[in-house]
Amino acid sequence: MTPVPIDPAGQGLRLEEALALALRRPLRCTPERVPLSAALGRTLAAPVHAALDAPEQHTSAMDGYAVILSDLSDLGGLGGPGAAEAPRWLRLQEVVAAGHPPQRPLVPGAVARVMTGAQLPTGAEAVVMQEHTRREGDQVAFFEQPTRGQHIRRQGSDHAAGDRLLPAGARLGPESLGLFASQGLTELTVWARPRVAVLSTGDELAPPGGPRAPGQRWASNSLALCALIEEAGGEAIDCGIAPDDRAAAARVVRAAMDLQPALILSSGGVSVGDFDVMKDVFVELGATIDQWRVAMKPGKPLLIGELGGARLFGLPGNPLSSATTCRLFARSLIRASLGDPTPLLPILDVELSARVAHRPGRAELVPVLLAVTDQGLRASPQRITGSGSTAAGALGGGLALLGVDLGDAEAGDRVPVMLLSAPLGLGARLSDLRWGGRPLPAAPP
Repeated sequence: MTPVPIDPAGQGLRLEEALALALRRPLRCTPERVPLSAALGRTLAAPVHAALDAPEQHTSAMDGYAVILSDLSDLGGLGGPGAAEAPRWLRLQEVVAAGHPPQRPLVPGAVARVMTGAQLPTGAEAVVMQEHTRREGDQVAFFEQPTRGQHIRRQGSDHAAGDRLLPAGARLGPESLGLFASQGLTELTVWARPRVAVLSTGDELAPPGGPRAPGQRWASNSLALCALIEEAGGEAIDCGIAPDDRAAAARVVRAAMDLQPALILSSGGVSVGDFDVMKDVFVELGATIDQWRVAMKPGKPLLIGELGGARLFGLPGNPLSSATTCRLFARSLIRASLGDPTPLLPILDVELSARVAHRPGRAELVPVLLAVTDQGLRASPQRITGSGSTAAGALGGGLALLGVDLGDAEAGDRVPVMLLSAPLGLGARLSDLRWGGRPLPAAPP
């Protein structure tokens, strides 16, 4: 089967169209039960609802004394008239520590000493901080007239039994696990991590740290791509290096297919060079190729298809192109397949600190460093040597998004910047994708 000639002019699909094409068929994912202790970073396959009220009883938010309001009704506010000279004295009924229930209801004229988190005795209407009292034996002096409910955490005020704690598609962080542990949960239903077979291509590559022949360099893409896949929530398997020989490359791809991955991810070998054999190898092995060019820089040679029941992405071989297209396409597909409603990395409008030249015709994703200033977030274009750069992105930051139909962006312009990583729960939809750059001058009539 031959590639579909989607773009006879050779410019490629617009980036939005290519992303929509990549996301229209999700990866195969199945739910599985995992221990709560192993769920960090996993994605919920089903919503989780509260089994218990939180807190389960009315509890004290402070170390202090539980009181009945009428016993202090004429005291006045904190430091009110005569409070220091004539405080109200009440009898200490009991001391209630956290984890130990009160022994009796609170009666008029009496108070209960309560610690933070302690269950309140029946009848308690407020808690007075210990700093606003003085205790002498079993008598307590009060210098404040409290308000109803003061320093009380009401039963179910955090959440009530039956409330949805987190929806399906939520990615789990440390606080999520703590929330579920507080409900007594020990297991969760999460999506199994989609398996991704990762391979690099090219005779010029040698495994890192090993011997190199003249003209070779150590492979870096596979490690970076595997890390990006794991960060996105997938299970990455490094399948090694496919040489620039069709028969040998086919053996590497077949070995990857034997792993029954949900996605096969290659880097290199899909452009138009004399030794770019991967597109032909994929087709010979039965791949369906949807398209293989995107009007973007870096990353124009990008193959999207299907092979042996697995989705197939053939990424460019240059490190910056490889990482950029992986973030845009593979990461977004993994997040969408796991039920994330915002599968793209977050996009923020950020002020540029310097001019960015941009030639229209392709969408351009320019690596920028981000800094927090008194005026807000600012983006500084990185100095890179081209798409072969291995240093771009090493310090984090983002990608300034410059539009296919727009021109240069000037210092002080606000442009959309896609972050290189996403804080938990923060992302973007395909419809959020937008572009910067100044409008081009009108063509002469």
